[in-house]
Amino acid sequence: MTEKEAKDLITRFTEGNCTPDEAARLKSWYNNTARTARVDTTMEELIEKKQQTRNSFPAPIQRRIYPIYIKYAAAVVAVLGISSIFYINTLNHKKHLTSNHTITNSIMPGGNNAILTLANGTKINLKDVRSGSVTTASGALITIDTSNGIVIYKSSKTSMDNNHAARTEKIYNTISTPNGGQYQLILPDGTRVFLNASSSLQFPTRFAAHLRSVNLVGEAYFEVAKNTKQPFQVTTKGQLLTVLGTHFNISAYPNEAIKTTLSQGSVQLQNTSSLKKRLLKPEQQSILTRTGFDLKNVNSENEMAWKRGLFFFRQTPLKEALQQISRWYNVEVDYSNLPDVPLDAELTRDLTLNKIIEILDVNAELKFKLTNNGRRLVYIGK
Repeated sequence: MTEKEAKDLITRFTEGNCTPDEAARLKSWYNNTARTARVDTTMEELIEKKQQTRNSFPAPIQRRIYPIYIKYAAAVVAVLGISSIFYINTLNHKKHLTSNHTITNSIMPGGNNAILTLANGTKINLKDVRSGSVTTASGALITIDTSNGIVIYKSSKTSMDNNHAARTEKIYNTISTPNGGQYQLILPDGTRVFLNASSSLQFPTRFAAHLRSVNLVGEAYFEVAKNTKQPFQVTTKGQLLTVLGTHFNISAYPNEAIKTTLSQGSVQLQNTSSLKKRLLKPEQQSILTRTGFDLKNVNSENEMAWKRGLFFFRQTPLKEALQQISRWYNVEVDYSNLPDVPLDAELTRDLTLNKIIEILDVNAELKFKLTNNGRRLVYIGK
């Protein structure tokens, strides 16, 4: 993109006349330019420039937060100041932003933390153990990589496999993450599972000969190893997913809508109440209903952004966005006084919760405070 084209797009963007494709093109150009730029803009300078830009527009600013990297010339920052979200962790802070609800102790983001419960009841805290391998009483080999948050489970190949009861009885292990936790699991067939916060996956000590079956509560991204002779099934409350081998994401938290998003290939969904089935195609998302499924087209990369260390909100109801944030930071949220507004935001998940609060305050005009020793998030208005 030439400099003239960029300036034209910037002008159209700030006036709200960009198409989605043009906005994406501008974002890509800006991000690439930012990589070689020097960081020399303080938070206070950015806020002042953003406010100056905001004051030049008579119409009220919507509660939107757009992703930009503040690493470029001050003039460009001033023009793009109306775009309300940025990666705070890339800023070179020379001063500190203050507010009337500044919090002394930072609430840190989540990280690699999970508990592996074996079929015999043994619990392994994956956060506390050292990297290495351990053999269970049944002969299964478990390899743990704590630095990258990965556990590899390989089924037993002992004489127990020759026992008919051992081969037919369903015996399960469970890996579970708390609020503020995430972990990866590689199953015996090579399938990789990325487990989000407050989630659990139940998997057999050994897959059946003609079926690979697991149970999920919470959210997980699956990269299923292809095996046409041994379908892979994921059971959640009210839904059964069957696939031969592909990549998909399931969000099945209690008391929330069950969403399935497909990245590639195809999966078959079945509503276990109505027994209705639906085939899901790439870049589609299904929402489980009482009688079937609602389907819509989505950008799967955006829907699965959590796996890449991002919160990605596009016209997301504020309550839904805060549910994701609360799980990652292990805090409660007071939902009683929330405004009924959508949130557009792209935030890195390595920010402190205090920084998230600052961003929502300064850039989305949504004010929150932390109470109960920093464990409860409360909306306090504009």
